[in-house]
Amino acid sequence: MYKSTLRRKYRHLRDNLSSDKRHQAETIIADRVISSDEFNKCDTLFTFVSAGSEVSTSTIIQKALEAGKKLAVPLVTGKHDMCFIYINSPEELKEGKFGILEPAYDERNIAEPDENSLLLIPGLAFDATMNRLGYGGGYYDKYLSIHPEPFKLGICFHIQYTQEHLPHDPTDIPVDMFITENLVKRGV
Repeated sequence: MYKSTLRRKYRHLRDNLSSDKRHQAETIIADRVISSDEFNKCDTLFTFVSAGSEVSTSTIIQKALEAGKKLAVPLVTGKHDMCFIYINSPEELKEGKFGILEPAYDERNIAEPDENSLLLIPGLAFDATMNRLGYGGGYYDKYLSIHPEPFKLGICFHIQYTQEHLPHDPTDIPVDMFITENLVKRGV
């Protein structure tokens, strides 16, 4: 099956979750992330800012700030390019490219990940071999090819998980772990 067909399928499944199921799942997912060793050990949380029907990252962001962690969120800087910018509060974000909340560009606040960083990664689907079906822009794969240091944690609703192998290219970078409301899956 082509990636574009799978993207439509998983976006449709995610878009059609009932609000009750969505809220319940998001609470469980946030709790699992916040209680994970990777979250508790990290100095800096690199995280996407959820948009549309993605799993909400707002609770995770708030808990990271309350725990005194540094927080960095993505900013699209060009075609297939992004960087992460440190922020102190979600109120610093403004609507950017693709209608996603982003920080203002400030070269002094560009965050560089290291082995003590945790990177939350969005996706339309994840499979049992830790592959991720992204949105097709290649932003995360390109970023991670340059910055392989952080622990890569995908989050999604369980309906976005498949035991079948997702199609992937040599440039696609798998996650180290992903979390759904029903599953915590680690790579080997």
